[in-house]
Amino acid sequence: MLKISNYKMLSNLECPTGNFNLITGGNQSGCTTTLQALMLLCLGANPLVVQSVGLPKDHGVDYRTSFKIPNLFHNNNFKKPITVNLDGQNLQIKSVTPHSYEVKLNENRVVYDLKMPFPEEKEITHIPLGRVFGVEQNPSELSYYLNYLFQNNGEVDDDFLIMLNSIVTLHHYADSGKPLHCMQMGLSATRVVQIAVEVLRAKNGILLIDDIEMGLDSTTLSKLLKMLFFASKKYNIQIFATSHNPTAIMSEIDGSQFALVGVNLKNLIYNIT
Repeated sequence: MLKISNYKMLSNLECPTGNFNLITGGNQSGCTTTLQALMLLCLGANPLVVQSVGLPKDHGVDYRTSFKIPNLFHNNNFKKPITVNLDGQNLQIKSVTPHSYEVKLNENRVVYDLKMPFPEEKEITHIPLGRVFGVEQNPSELSYYLNYLFQNNGEVDDDFLIMLNSIVTLHHYADSGKPLHCMQMGLSATRVVQIAVEVLRAKNGILLIDDIEMGLDSTTLSKLLKMLFFASKKYNIQIFATSHNPTAIMSEIDGSQFALVGVNLKNLIYNIT
């Protein structure tokens, strides 16, 4: 069961969840917002995470001077806390001042003040998390993704690798010592490789994929969905994916596998078995 309240445009969302959950809707309908709420739950809502979900995509923005805590709350109503609950894992964010907030994650509590120095530390993962928002275009990151797959073959199920290789012929992109740019792989192959690595990061946790069909033709999308269904069960991963074109997804899957479980604003939320 997923429950989200008072977060950005989501005043109150509640729906059952399954292994694969598809959130559909138009632009500005709350699809990505739902994934962001889950990311806050997994990463504990520390300032590094809050900055990434609370500010425009401007790498030059300094969250200490530009970000205001009430922006996270539905209609800026910070008198009510934000709550995100997934299958018993519970996050609560309460505004203390316009520049500080309290986080309760299950039984743990911490207060962050954005005016105080915050150490440059990595995000702390409370629930194993994989996430794909957009397409990676950093050459060094792409090389990292590919090397990760090549170097961790022993940890990857053979069937998963076979499915992946049916979509992207990995040996064509073996590291030659030079960073690969996304244009050398193409949008489709780049996105599939990203998703594959994030699957491995999400073992026994949660995988978030925004706009799952982006850049993929119908054949690639069909193969990717089969790979994700397999990975979800093999690696015990709960997948949450958004789509602005659910027809593309439904055309690749037997309609009997879809169960409409939730409606929120302009969103339809499906579990796929």
